[in-house]
Amino acid sequence: MRSNNVLIYIITMFTLLFISVDVHAQTTDEPVYHTVGINETLESIADNYDVSTKQIMAWNNLESEELVQGQYLEILSPGLYGRDDLIHDELQEVLEQYSGYPVYIYVESLENDKRSASIEGTTFVYGASVPKIVLAAFVLHQVDEGVLSWDDTYMYDDLIYEQPLSYAWGGSGIMQYESYRINEYTLEELTEMTLKNSDNMASNMLLYYVGHAYEEAFAEFTRDVYQASSFQLQITAKQMSKVMRYIYEHEDDSVKEMMATTDYDEQKLDVVADDTYQKIGGTNQVNHSTAIVEGDHDYVITVLTSIAGDDTISNIARDVNEVLSQDQNSKR
Repeated sequence: MRSNNVLIYIITMFTLLFISVDVHAQTTDEPVYHTVGINETLESIADNYDVSTKQIMAWNNLESEELVQGQYLEILSPGLYGRDDLIHDELQEVLEQYSGYPVYIYVESLENDKRSASIEGTTFVYGASVPKIVLAAFVLHQVDEGVLSWDDTYMYDDLIYEQPLSYAWGGSGIMQYESYRINEYTLEELTEMTLKNSDNMASNMLLYYVGHAYEEAFAEFTRDVYQASSFQLQITAKQMSKVMRYIYEHEDDSVKEMMATTDYDEQKLDVVADDTYQKIGGTNQVNHSTAIVEGDHDYVITVLTSIAGDDTISNIARDVNEVLSQDQNSKR
């Protein structure tokens, strides 16, 4: 009996060893998303995935090695992605000139290299109207899944202002000046007003009828697309760039085209190319913009600021576009 137990133990240990070796030998294009646990450090996580702390910091644009429990980290295969492949050195150098400004920037190439550059790109700030782009992206996802249709209709309800994370009455938008209590609005109309007019009322209706109505799917979407545990008005530049990348890569370009012409054209980031798809946000304390830029070199860019004006955001956009356009031309 004892010999049988020993034999079973040996077979079990051999199997576990084989599985362990096999897993570590695999490489994949798909990233792994790690949630920071209690007492975990950057070094312990790096050791666990057999990567370096510098790689994890580069992949996640971390400014320091300090981690917070519950934080999401993107782990890429070191065999496929080296640090030099991820950081756009020339672009990073250009962004460094703004490091003394109250700005938070994240730029990511949409070309094959997917290189990025960042200044405080993982710092959380109040997003104003920029998080409305998350609602629009989730609508796109639900339509794609067949859960919703662009032709679905909804009526105004006072409850939209009582839900968590709703925008205040008034502010930007056009719905408040219409007969909104008796009108029916299609999902497409609500999404377009949310993006084109940055409409608070339309955004609140999307949050009520789509976000909260499909709460579990919405939370899964935010985790998958930009590694947030749930929809929040506190955002980072990197998170919003990831949402814009999702919209860019989606086969249905409805949401992207809704941003082609808005009430805020030729402002902020919309100064560098004819094909700029922008979502802005601002209050007396913050001034933000996130955009998809298509041209010589396709990329996403998010600039979140406190105090800085439109001219500063536009200057950043021009500097970024110049570097990436030259980068693309040099490859031809």
